Amino acid sequence: MSLIDRAWQQLSRSRGGSLVERAVEGAAEAAADSPVANGTPYEAIPSASYVDRRSQNITIDLARLAARGFVTPQSRSRLSEEIRLVKHRLMQRMRLFDHDRIGETSSPLDSVIMVTSARPSEGKSFVSLNLALSFIVDEGLNVLLVDADPVQRSILSTLDINAERGLIDLLRNPSLDMADVLLRDAHLRFGVLPGGSTSASVTELFSGQRMRELMTAMAARYRDRIIIFDCPPVLASTEPLAIAQHVGQLLFVVEANGTPERAIRSALDLLSSCRNVSFVLNKTIISGGADEFGSYYTDYDRKRKNSHGGGG
Repeated sequence: MSLIDRAWQQLSRSRGGSLVERAVEGAAEAAADSPVANGTPYEAIPSASYVDRRSQNITIDLARLAARGFVTPQSRSRLSEEIRLVKHRLMQRMRLFDHDRIGETSSPLDSVIMVTSARPSEGKSFVSLNLALSFIVDEGLNVLLVDADPVQRSILSTLDINAERGLIDLLRNPSLDMADVLLRDAHLRFGVLPGGSTSASVTELFSGQRMRELMTAMAARYRDRIIIFDCPPVLASTEPLAIAQHVGQLLFVVEANGTPERAIRSALDLLSSCRNVSFVLNKTIISGGADEFGSYYTDYDRKRKNSHGGGG
């Protein structure tokens, strides 16, 4: 049974369930790992400080994100648990649970994750940002979140960040350094690379040699950095197809009861070159006993609020 058939069979099986319990694991095990461009083995890459001297400092407003339902250090919810399970599956592919074995079979590019969907408004940016925050909150890893959607710029909007230069400028101007366009919250160890200026040749820039060199350098520079690309929908633009050539993992977001089967099939066919594909079913409607995490955390939050109420 093909990847697409298995994915659709699982998606069609029920109406409800948690985000991850209905996630579909796609693709066969990697036959071979992509080598680092310069041939340096992963274990030989030195760990470096996250601080880039010329990077612009920002402060992520966690309270604002929490109010909008995102994962934060203080959040305990069904969403945080489901995102955690998605993250753990990706970490298993990176072999991050076995630090002594990193480098034996893994490639630095395995820590580069592309998040996309078939169509607009299916929740890919919501998943991208929550996944980034979960890696930071739970694992203490450095995260670089790249806003690679040149049209929507959802990541910058959600984080309330304004930036004129970014990835596209970095690719167009060889004199620019990553630090010239990188935004970072040093306290959270969270870096944001904006999309940058507009260009009619974005797809060509994303598929070019400079992009490949940049991706390899970003992946190899920090041993404990996770790189997440928030990409445009596959059926709305050609940029995701170009970026997919350079990443180690693909996280495909499907809208529950919203994304047509034909759209899933068409998008996956275009992304057939990706060797590590995982699926997340988003916007599920929870019903009855299918809610593994929700009932527990609803009761948990209720008890916590009561214990902090009057007389406690």
